[in-house]
Amino acid sequence: MHPCFVLPALLAVAQPPLSASEVAGYLRLISTQAQSPGRVACRDMDMAMQLKKAGISTDPRSTVAWAANAEQARSFQGEGKLVICADRSLVGSGAALILEQEGGKIRLLIHLGHAKASGVPLSDTLLKAARPLS
Repeated sequence: MHPCFVLPALLAVAQPPLSASEVAGYLRLISTQAQSPGRVACRDMDMAMQLKKAGISTDPRSTVAWAANAEQARSFQGEGKLVICADRSLVGSGAALILEQEGGKIRLLIHLGHAKASGVPLSDTLLKAARPLS
């Protein structure tokens, strides 16, 4: 197949990245389910601003953390936090919950090993809503 035919096909399949405001709403729900209501550890300035707009405090003592990159994911995991991100590739760096967009809907994926290692209790509702990563 000629390369110029492959690229348009790949672009059609690619999903747009999640907006910070979309993610903030999910972080509110997840932080509540993880017994850290309205508090999320976050070192990403853009996300911190969206969290503040959504009425969520950025609290470094929270058991729930938003990671924007591998360095943040490793650091938060080392602190025993439940690490949430929007990039599946961060699972290798310690992310436990991944928010992905698929078919116009947001899907929650979970790495059960990382989630359990965090020690953060998760509700049955959250566990049932998340799709386990293989």
